[in-house]
Amino acid sequence: MSGEALGHDWQWVVDTEATCATAGTKHEACTRCSATRSENTVIDPTGAHSYTKQTVSADALQAAATCTAPATYYYRCTVCGAVEHNDAHTFTDGDALGHNWQWVIDAPATCDAAGSKHESCTRCNATRSENTAIDPTGAHSYTKQTVSEAALQAAATCTVPATYYYSCAVCGTVEHNDSHTFTNGAALGHDWQETARVNATCTKTGTVTYTCTHDGTHVRTETLPTVNHADNSGDGYCDSCGKDLLENRCPYCGQVHTGFFGVIVGFFHRILALFKR
Repeated sequence: MSGEALGHDWQWVVDTEATCATAGTKHEACTRCSATRSENTVIDPTGAHSYTKQTVSADALQAAATCTAPATYYYRCTVCGAVEHNDAHTFTDGDALGHNWQWVIDAPATCDAAGSKHESCTRCNATRSENTAIDPTGAHSYTKQTVSEAALQAAATCTVPATYYYSCAVCGTVEHNDSHTFTNGAALGHDWQETARVNATCTKTGTVTYTCTHDGTHVRTETLPTVNHADNSGDGYCDSCGKDLLENRCPYCGQVHTGFFGVIVGFFHRILALFKR
């Protein structure tokens, strides 16, 4: 047998790609037998970034789209993918959003007066259609119950709650129609105060008169019962009416006889009283 071995056919194999700022690694491998050498040989960084790649992604967004401008993005390095973040070097993508117009009421229309409105963009607050007229709503709708001084028809009394006029549900105008009212709250109730008194005696009842302070027209009277007879002098007769307050008073001497001897004296006095007549 003659001849020589073929020898290895070495080719470089990249293990880790180098980036613009970071070294990579490589090794040599034989294409004939897969032998290896030069393990972890350094690949120098590529150097300066090449910011020419346009990538539409959230991390490259410089400014979101507005009503009048599309979204703008930073360029990305074509080698390592790093975002440039250079506001002077951006690109646009897509279209502007356009305005989202909504009507805004400046002055509400009433039943008999026009109002005004304008359009405003909900995204950027741009405006247009300034002072656009809003037609009057038409006839009043007197269905709203509003408890206010302006709507008061009659204040509450002792027996009746306060009454109010209805108001327009659209513009708030008070109707002032006495046949179309509603009540609110409760009647005040009477506030009685004594205004006159006739005192009772032992022979006659008395009276107390009360008048309501709310209106001065409601009056009520209470009867006072008769009082007991009074004998402040101690003579046995009522000081007011003279009524004899003692029982069994002797008709002859005016005394009350008690005891055994009193009974005897009283017997003779009654006989003497007969002759006295």
